[in-house]
Amino acid sequence: MNIVIGKIGRSIYFNEKGRSMTAGDEEAPMMYTMLAERHPEHNFYLIGRSDLTRVRAKENTDTLDVFFGEERQPAVPSNIIDLFGDWDKKANDTAGIAIHDWLLTKLDNMDLQFDLGLIYYGPMPNVGISNKGIMRLDGTAPAKSLEMFENYYAPIMHVLNIRQTPWVGLCGDPKYVPSIARDILNEPKVVMSQTEGKFKTKRIAAYDDSLNRIDVEEDHRYAAIETIFMLNEKKVDWRDIDKDILFTIGLNGGQSRDGFIKDWFLDKGRTDVKVYGKWAEEFTTQYPHMFEEKRIAEVEDEFYRTKYTIIPPPHQPTGNFVTQKFWKMIVYGIIPFFHPGYDTESILPIPKILRIESAEDMWEKIDYLESNPEERKAIQDKLWRFLESDGLFDGSFLHNRVKHFVKQFAGLEL
Repeated sequence: MNIVIGKIGRSIYFNEKGRSMTAGDEEAPMMYTMLAERHPEHNFYLIGRSDLTRVRAKENTDTLDVFFGEERQPAVPSNIIDLFGDWDKKANDTAGIAIHDWLLTKLDNMDLQFDLGLIYYGPMPNVGISNKGIMRLDGTAPAKSLEMFENYYAPIMHVLNIRQTPWVGLCGDPKYVPSIARDILNEPKVVMSQTEGKFKTKRIAAYDDSLNRIDVEEDHRYAAIETIFMLNEKKVDWRDIDKDILFTIGLNGGQSRDGFIKDWFLDKGRTDVKVYGKWAEEFTTQYPHMFEEKRIAEVEDEFYRTKYTIIPPPHQPTGNFVTQKFWKMIVYGIIPFFHPGYDTESILPIPKILRIESAEDMWEKIDYLESNPEERKAIQDKLWRFLESDGLFDGSFLHNRVKHFVKQFAGLEL
């Protein structure tokens, strides 16, 4: 089977050093590497941009790097194939050849056909495919797109549009629900998502009929796809760890987050908590003991020793999502309270006490659990059940989920 892969709107970084702290850069390479390793009989073709060719070139120097003390990065499976290894941007720009046209011509010349697409969602434009006659909404001129989308969106979507390859979306960020791109002419069969529901959006009828917009629905099914990070985590039985830190949270600041911190902690006089992340100076200078710019991985000991945290609401108007943060916290054995704007439709079957109505409600419940350690222990036992299966840590859980969705919605056996 030939499977196309890529991340819409972003490059895929197989080299861990190229990944940013907050963009979810680890998700796509971890997912595709896991699938390729489990399916050596299939070829996985990157129709999205990546650093794979550079990584493969560096693999030839790894022996020397290890001699000088650098850690060797695991090799990318050989059945992941970079279709952009011979892309020459300067030459094609000079010739006036758009990257999506170049890619489609290359596939035609290779006589390469695809059976399935597994495509990660990322930043999307309203229109990202140039020179196809797609007009602005007022009909006055052709629609323009940023170069970012012409390079990191158009190659993927144009191939899917023209080839009409059946594909399954992989959505690890609620910002991209529903997708806003008007120039998708081949809807995903289903989206393995962090949420559940059918989300309405609009598309053009065709490249040359772009003013005729039609209503479509994206079918999102909750698939716990946010657990992909756990392939890099170790399973630790934290039930007997002595926890002596009351409350810790890992969170970066921002306009909505600043208000959250003020309302739930500072205004309640709770400056005895620890907040790890990047925050404005007004917080870090006024409360230097409370805020520290560190990643969770740098303070693992503190997180294993922490009793409670809160999962804040997403930036989106709707909170019917489950994010990585829930799983991240229970990996460390932290009891996570759910903000009333998070997982609003109760996708996760957590103990009812963890769904709170206000800051006052949360602190009252913490006081109660501190006074009743047997109740706290019972909640910990229930949270441990989420982690009992080793499948979350060795990839078999998400592998089976992908196989299930591909068979049910695309009618293919992975």
